[in-house]
Amino acid sequence: MQAIRSNPAAQPDPAMRRGQVLTSATLKAAEVLGITQAQLGQIIGVSAPTVSRMKSGDYTLSEERKEWSLAALLVRLYRSLDSMVGVGARKTPAPGSPAPIAPSTTRRRRNCWPMCRAWCM
Repeated sequence: MQAIRSNPAAQPDPAMRRGQVLTSATLKAAEVLGITQAQLGQIIGVSAPTVSRMKSGDYTLSEERKEWSLAALLVRLYRSLDSMVGVGARKTPAPGSPAPIAPSTTRRRRNCWPMCRAWCM
C-alpha cells in the first residue's frame, strides 16, 4: 500500500495565510466603520494605492512590517467596538425577527459611536 503525499507547493504558506486573513479583516473593519481607503492608508501607514491593491488581492500584509501591527490594532479596535456597541453587520436582526430586548444598546451606541469614530480617524 502506497502512502498518499500532498504536494507542499500546493499548500499556502502559513505566514501568507495569516497575511491574507489580516488583510481581509482590516478591509472589512474599515468598511463597517466607514473608513475610506485614504484614511485606512493613513491609519496603517501605507499609501492609498497600496490599500487599493489590498482590496484587489494583489497585496497582503506582512508580519515583518509595521503595517501588520497597526492593522491588527485596528481590527482589535473594531472587534471591541462591535462587542460593546454593535457596529458590525452581524448585529443586524434578521427580517421578521423581534426587536432587540435591550433598548439601552441603541442609546449607548448613539452616545458612544461619534466619539469612538472620531478617535479612530
